[in-house]
Amino acid sequence: MPNVDYISGEFYAPVYLFGHKTKYVVSTEGVVYNTVTHKPLIPETTNRGYQRVLIYYNGKRKHYAVHRLVAETFLPNPKQYPEVNHKNGDKTKNTVYNLEWCTASYNVRHSYDTGLNYTGEQVTNAS
Repeated sequence: MPNVDYISGEFYAPVYLFGHKTKYVVSTEGVVYNTVTHKPLIPETTNRGYQRVLIYYNGKRKHYAVHRLVAETFLPNPKQYPEVNHKNGDKTKNTVYNLEWCTASYNVRHSYDTGLNYTGEQVTNAS
């Protein structure tokens, strides 16, 4: 685990991309900060409800999902699960306590169990 600082009830750790430390830190509450400007990045919400931030690295910019940055920074993944699940089903709550690594099948099952995904009668255009 990278070096972690504790400030005002939150833990902060550097964001690593491709094994290299960046100019960003992420908190256990899901806030990403630029260490050069000392300002938080303002996340945007995707059309699927996930929050993402724009990160500059190696002269390029790319969007990164906040929940993945938090999970990759703070949550061990010994079984190498590919997906990050929001335990309470709220995709905007990116705290480390609301996230867990999981399999794709578990993530889908959890979405049905929490009502994020549902099966319903498909309505077709009857003409």
